[in-house]
Amino acid sequence: MEPAAIKRILIGTIIYLMAFDSLYGQTTSVSNKMFQRTFAQKNKLDPFYYLGDKIKKRNTHCYVILENDLVKNVPIPDYIFCKNNFGIFAYRVNSKGIIDHIEYSGDLDTMIVHKIKYNIALTQGLYTLPSPKSKNVFHWFLLPFFSNGTQWDFYECQDEEKLKSEFQAKFKQHQIYLNLLKMLPQFSGITILHDMDHLPELITEGRVKY
Repeated sequence: MEPAAIKRILIGTIIYLMAFDSLYGQTTSVSNKMFQRTFAQKNKLDPFYYLGDKIKKRNTHCYVILENDLVKNVPIPDYIFCKNNFGIFAYRVNSKGIIDHIEYSGDLDTMIVHKIKYNIALTQGLYTLPSPKSKNVFHWFLLPFFSNGTQWDFYECQDEEKLKSEFQAKFKQHQIYLNLLKMLPQFSGITILHDMDHLPELITEGRVKY
């Protein structure tokens, strides 16, 4: 099987696994750094190191900076505390540092999709290029994004009972997803970023306390 076909199948499998977690990102907002595996050590000379903002803390992993840059200033939809939407973005950086492919799947508001795709485009040229002899001729990044109010109490929502039942059903699937993610092998050509959401903006606006 061709390497490109293997990559497509792998990415499709990861998207499928993440789709099980599609409703309740708030369960990962607090715990994803604890339960999901940490990024492997990386230095500025490694292929596809993300340069990003050089002012950021030195001990912050470059891909943590990347995932925060990708969701920077993402708009918050109206009635966010009664929403449960999910999307995953997959993009490829080639050996010239160009983002030559972006894929999206999910039910996020259009304005969120446009903003994250725009943020992805802004990172072009900010990756360390592989050497001509390197086997890593491109690199895929996958970003899950949850659009919800980061809370479990839906008593103010019109469809309170529906949201509660969805949560109960999806919570078990979420735990399975976390366990599967821990067991998946690491692939040098793919980086799965931590699941992100509106929490930073909600905190900044004072709409939630963290």
